[in-house]
Amino acid sequence: MVHVISPRQDDERGAVLVLMAILLVVLLGITALAVDLGVGRAHKREVQSGADAGALGGAQELIPDLLDPADLDDAESEARALEFENVADFEDRGWSGCTDPDALANTNGTSDCISFDTSFTRIRVLSPAQEISTLFGRIWNRDTLQTRAAAEAQIAPVGFGTVLPFGLGSAFQLPEGCLKTSTGGQDLPPCDGPDTGAFGFLDIRMYGNEALQTQDRCGQGQPADRLRNNVAIGVDHLLSTYSGTEIRDEDCEPFPNTLAVATGNPQQRFAEGLIKSDPGSNEIDDLDGGRLRRGQYPKTSVLTKQVDNKPLYEFIPNGALNDAPRSCWRENFANVLSNFPQAQWQVEIRKHLQKCFWEYRCGLVDQDSANVTNGSCTGPRGTPAVPLPVSECGADGVCSGIVFGLNTDPFGDEGDPDLWDIQLAPRFAYVPQFLESSPGPGGSQRQHITRFRAVYLQRVDAQCTGGGCGIQFEPGPWNGGNQGGNNVSPDAMTAFVFEPTMLPGRLGEGPFILQETLRIELVK
Repeated sequence: MVHVISPRQDDERGAVLVLMAILLVVLLGITALAVDLGVGRAHKREVQSGADAGALGGAQELIPDLLDPADLDDAESEARALEFENVADFEDRGWSGCTDPDALANTNGTSDCISFDTSFTRIRVLSPAQEISTLFGRIWNRDTLQTRAAAEAQIAPVGFGTVLPFGLGSAFQLPEGCLKTSTGGQDLPPCDGPDTGAFGFLDIRMYGNEALQTQDRCGQGQPADRLRNNVAIGVDHLLSTYSGTEIRDEDCEPFPNTLAVATGNPQQRFAEGLIKSDPGSNEIDDLDGGRLRRGQYPKTSVLTKQVDNKPLYEFIPNGALNDAPRSCWRENFANVLSNFPQAQWQVEIRKHLQKCFWEYRCGLVDQDSANVTNGSCTGPRGTPAVPLPVSECGADGVCSGIVFGLNTDPFGDEGDPDLWDIQLAPRFAYVPQFLESSPGPGGSQRQHITRFRAVYLQRVDAQCTGGGCGIQFEPGPWNGGNQGGNNVSPDAMTAFVFEPTMLPGRLGEGPFILQETLRIELVK
């Protein structure tokens, strides 16, 4: 048998090398793509961090300061600078020509990529496109990768310390101020009759604020809705102080320092904003109801509504206070509850609060409590003024110690700044104090803000006539049962006005203090 050996029909030697070469090219391409994409992602994170920093820094520049007024130019400059500082090899590819299809309502006129919302409390930063050179991108005919990032930051209040649509004249001196007078007049100091035209209201525009859920009401219409919501929620934009140049609130410009006195007497809207609107009612933009219906402190029934019943003295810590009159110590108020019949508690507690505030401000002993309400430290008094003991307010007689500094975290506000107890009370707020001595007739005079005063809403009067008020509601343990029927509305309101040093931290300085009354947060 003969065996014939046939030659190979297909010589496959070298085919593996070809396949390996092709596979190697593919693998190298994939590796190159993975490397370049990894570098791109790292650069994207860097650009995003830059945008975040720019938005946070720009938002901080929107907060007014007495020594450094807020300005959109400063906010924009800070946003650009922080973007540059936080992105290595940042290339300014033309902020002026940058466009942002998702820009907020307002810009500063220089770049569409730095924009602000209608309330000027939110800023959006979109970085100009950044390019990085690829390491292996030429394999895929891509020499560079392009990336950009956007961030938004907003300013939001913490606690209840917002600005309310009431004001104090330049000459205010009383411990307790009248924020809203009765239209019919009444004889209970400090509310001793109606103010001409306005009865205490300010017509503050609503700019529309997403953090506060308020609507834009910047036009001439809807004054009643503005008042109701400003009482319940507070002013929804940042205000500044007057230094010679008017920025009018009715023009809806950023950082207004000039407010108009309201016209007419929208009494019902005041009542709704303070007490009458129920939680969930769409009368109030954020659906939380009237201002004194809010918060978690104990409530009592007034005008058939559950209303905050936390008395001011309960924010004083137990024990001795440093650099404060003994009349402000918590034990004095406890003694009232122990030594007087319940029918006298409300009147006596107010007397003790007035005594505390007057002695603290004046550095004098109140020897004639009937004259405390004259307000002046040097005014006529029934008996000679005597300096406070050195053990209370020092040899200089100037009281500067914290009085309302209780900090027990009563509701476990984890996740928020460590708020003082008083910040969690819906009665705690701020009102502007004006250059003018008192508000003029409605619509005929604008008021120029010189400072902001922290206040505690104290007494609400109803059923007021020329001879007084049938209902005088003040928060405290003397309240029981319902006061007033459903058809009764608040007529007047007073507030204790704090000396700045009576409050802890920087609460006494005003409503726009970062980490005290405001926080800045990234929202996108």
